[in-house]
This record gives sequence, C-alpha cells and structure tokens, in this order.
Amino acid sequence: MTVNDLAKIIEKDPSLSSKILKLVNSAYYNLPQKVHNFEQAISLLGIDAIKNLALSASVYQVFDDMEKNSAFNL
Repeated sequence: MTVNDLAKIIEKDPSLSSKILKLVNSAYYNLPQKVHNFEQAISLLGIDAIKNLALSASVYQVFDDMEKNSAFNL
C-alpha cells in the first residue's frame, strides 16, 4: 500500500480526516506551515501513527455505540 492509496482511503472518512489534519497541524509538531493534503500528513506522521489513530477512533466509536445501548459509561 502506497501513501497515495492510504490518502484515498482517509479522504473517504471525514472524521478520521479531520483528526489526522488536526494532529499534524497541532503545536506538538510545530510545523512552519499548515498541512492541507493527506499525502503530506501521512509522510510527516508516519503510517504507524495513522494506523494507531484510525484504530483508536474505531474503538472509541464502538464503545460510544455500546454506551448508547446499555448502562456502560465510557
């Protein structure tokens, strides 16, 4: 899988897209310019960071759905 392939997948998920751009443009990375495209964001963050962010967002969504249907409180 190339960076371009991964960028095309990320573009299809608005929630994940915004999280990635928010992270790469955060003060933690202190970049001189804002990043606006996903290829550059993936290159800067790394594929492992993107995978971890996608996984944590998915897990959070599952638990959030569980919370709505049960007494489980996240």
